[in-house]
Parts: sequence; C-alpha cells; structure tokens
Amino acid sequence: MTAEFKTKEIKGTKTVAQKLKAARKKMELTLEISESETNIRLKYLEAFEGGNFAAFPSEVYAIGFLRRYAGFLLLDVNSIASQYKIEWNAAISLIPDQKNDSFSPKGSVPRFDISVTPRTMAVVAVILVVASLFIYIWWSVQKFSAPPLLIITKPTANQTISNDKLLVEGKTDPGTYVYINNEPVSVNQKGKFSQEVSLDQNMTILQVTAKNRLDRQTVHVIKVVDEKLKPSK
Repeated sequence: MTAEFKTKEIKGTKTVAQKLKAARKKMELTLEISESETNIRLKYLEAFEGGNFAAFPSEVYAIGFLRRYAGFLLLDVNSIASQYKIEWNAAISLIPDQKNDSFSPKGSVPRFDISVTPRTMAVVAVILVVASLFIYIWWSVQKFSAPPLLIITKPTANQTISNDKLLVEGKTDPGTYVYINNEPVSVNQKGKFSQEVSLDQNMTILQVTAKNRLDRQTVHVIKVVDEKLKPSK
C-alpha cells in the first residue's frame, strides 16, 4: 500500500503546496481549469497542493510537472523547484522503511547486465563456426542433389553441316561426367568440354548427357542436317 504523508509546516515559511494553492486562488482558477490549461492530471495537481509526495513515481517526474504548473501560476519556477527538492528529501527521511516502495518508478523494466568476457566471445565464435559448417553442408547437399548444369555452345539446334565431322562444345559443373551418344567425353577442371563427333546420317541426332556423382543427370538432344542431303530448291 502506498504511504501518504504531508510535510510539516515551518512557522513563518510557506510550503510549496501552500504557495501553489494561494497563487491559483489569487488567479481565481479551479483545479479542473488548471488541469485543462496545463495538461497535468488532476490527481497530480491535488498532490502538489496537498503536499502528497507519494503520488509521484520519482522526484524527476514530479519536478517536471511542478515547473510547468509553477510557470502557469506565474511563480518563480527555479525557486519553487529548489524548495520542492528540499521538501522532497525531508519527506523521504521521515519514512526510511517505505522509501523504496513509495518513490521507486512504477512499472519499470528490469535491467539485464550482460558482460562480454573472453569466454563469452569464445562461445559465440564456436557457435558461428558450427552454424557456418551446417550451412556449408546444406549447400553442398543441395548442389549435388540437383541435376548438373549443361550448356551446349556448339552446335546449335538444326545446324546444317557440310562434312561428316561435327565439333561439340559446352560447359557443365566441375566434377561432372559428360557423355555424347553414351560415349564418355573429357571434362576439364572448369567444367568445359570439346569433342569432335563423326556423322553418317542425313538427319543426325546427338544426345549429350551430364551426370554427377549422385547419378542426377541432365540431357540435351541436338539435331543437325547434312548439307549434301538437304533437298534442293
């Protein structure tokens, strides 16, 4: 339960609460009008004029509103704020057992202190290495499980030839096996291949196959026309 208390009036000296109340009444203002003009909630205005320090979550919070209210009432803002701080500290000293409950911010977010130590950095480094390893393994599996790349640069589809020799060139993934009409073809380290093929039909069909180590394959079929057997116009 929040403790409520009021400051003791020192003879011959007006408290901040009395000065605020007197100034407001001199201006013939109600608390409701003051609330509307200052945008300070009514319960805080009542706390200021009633000397109820426990209504505020912290001194800084209270001083901010007090300065606005004092300025609205045409009082010396700095003087009022300085006196209020003195009264606030005096009020706290009267209730040491309830200080924390009455003057701590309500609904504050708990703090989490995280210190960076060599051990913490080592753990983070290990986690990053393990994560990178898993990502690499996943990428490798995806790469090998997918059909290999196969690009034929020569010849083009339905290309016309004038002799019985045809040069087949292309590119595939490094480490992939290439076959032309089921005959193996040499592939260099960059995945490029070049092979001369003998032809003996007027409409020649070439089947180029690229196969990786998991037996996933990509097949291209190429048709070429013999110029000597091409119908004349």
